[in-house]
Amino acid sequence: MAINVMVAIGGTGARVAEAYVYAAASGLLHGNEKTLIYVVDKDIDCGNTTRLMKTIDEYRAMRECTGLDLPEIEHCSWLIETAMVELDPSLEKGGSATFRQVACTPGTGDELLVNLMHSKEEQNLDLKKGFYGHPSLGAALYGLITETDTFHSAANTLVNSIKNELAGSNVNTFFVGSMFGGTGASLLPNVAQTLQECEEIGRSPLYRQAACLMLPYFKFQPPKGVDTAKVDFSTFDEKTATALSFYDRNNTMMQNAQADLRKRLQSADPNAKLPLTSSYLISTDYKKRNDPQHGLAIFDDVFVFGQKPLESTCRMYSEGGANQTHTFTVTDFYAALSAVEFFNQATVKVPEGTPHMYTADMPTPCVGWPQVPNAEAQPLIEQMVRFCYAFLMVLYPAFTQNKRELADYEFLKNIYGRTGALGMGPANLPPDLDFGEEVERIVPFCEKYLRFFIELHNRNYTVAANSVELFTDFLGWEHDFLMDNNDNIQERQWFRVNYNLLRREHFKPDNILIGGRRTAIPDAVALWSRLGKYRVDKTGYRDLQPLYRAVYDIMRVR
Repeated sequence: MAINVMVAIGGTGARVAEAYVYAAASGLLHGNEKTLIYVVDKDIDCGNTTRLMKTIDEYRAMRECTGLDLPEIEHCSWLIETAMVELDPSLEKGGSATFRQVACTPGTGDELLVNLMHSKEEQNLDLKKGFYGHPSLGAALYGLITETDTFHSAANTLVNSIKNELAGSNVNTFFVGSMFGGTGASLLPNVAQTLQECEEIGRSPLYRQAACLMLPYFKFQPPKGVDTAKVDFSTFDEKTATALSFYDRNNTMMQNAQADLRKRLQSADPNAKLPLTSSYLISTDYKKRNDPQHGLAIFDDVFVFGQKPLESTCRMYSEGGANQTHTFTVTDFYAALSAVEFFNQATVKVPEGTPHMYTADMPTPCVGWPQVPNAEAQPLIEQMVRFCYAFLMVLYPAFTQNKRELADYEFLKNIYGRTGALGMGPANLPPDLDFGEEVERIVPFCEKYLRFFIELHNRNYTVAANSVELFTDFLGWEHDFLMDNNDNIQERQWFRVNYNLLRREHFKPDNILIGGRRTAIPDAVALWSRLGKYRVDKTGYRDLQPLYRAVYDIMRVR
């Protein structure tokens, strides 16, 4: 048994973590181990971050209502906000404070040090929404955070929960963040080092941790008249190169440290340990962490992703906050699959001391299923896509009808039994069963799951049109058919009015996939017929869960 921990840092980390939720919902995790997703972001109101947390809640509701055999996912907040308020109370409840206000104690050496290390512009940056592409500020603030009472208390849930889990199971921790902004580049290495330096964690043979370092891969266009100095896309490559060279340090330092280690191991102290303070990040080491030969690497695996030219992912420029919400790209998807590989312990090994490198230079040959770096992905994703599609196009419209009509469905008779002396009557539906309330809890995740794969194709923003082809345009068209003018799911009345149209004309599950794989369900009539003959296993399941599991099973390509 293992516990998976994902540490999503900044807006980029949140997007990759959300893509990971969709990958987990596809059944790609072996053993269905629980995942704790820690959101680490100074800009806690960031649209990407709040969307991630809402998506996890919607996934949990879908999983609970359907009873599908999918892994448990829980989102957790860390102590960044609480510790920052301890440093400067003016930050409480969304207040503002500059870096200088938080970092300086007037009349002390702190003030002199800040003046020497940081420009006036950096000192006056409002920290409410993050570090605006200044990783040095984030690193400095993290140092202050580690000295707070909050950091050393029970509020340090990341460290304490990993310690507790290691008492009885393996723990795999996966960090993800950008190397070209501020939050990810500054916090990812420092938070990872915190876990490395904790004796109970960093030396436990049951512990592994990996990093997913996101190189530049997206951009968005600022409107006219907006000051772009805080986020300049032309500097992304330079910032990334600087961060990676710092993390990598140099091979001479590494070789000298390893030579020193060998000498100490050959000395009279057979239990000699590596120093716990190391910043050698861009490296892998596959030995157990309690092995004296374990290298100086902080990570057991390192993944590096990037794309050129940068993909446009947002029409609106935003300096953080609720408006900072991006569409997804295939780079987010690939990064999420690297987390799946790490958690499944299925990563293809690379030479120790080197990272996994994944880059996409446009234009490239079209990304299709053969290029997806996971052999299990296509059939499992296909199955979940068809389930969500069937739910929105067939089940959801059906359950907007009144109970009298629903009682005539054969599959509901199979689940609840028949009324009448000879068992020839309608289904014996429980009087307190509210179909509508349950399906409303399932709809949001199904809709988001489909939208995720539509956005991978990025047809509205892409600089390389049709560079991704996992699904046909039909999926996008059918998906849009269910949306109203405000891009929300249609009202129930719309489904009632269009019920027959939806189930008889629009449900064509085999039209949405590239590659010609076919189910035995060409339309809604065939699905109703199959469900009417399906052997329902009600053992251990409640309400309509046997139905949902039957649809999920039927949608699998054999």
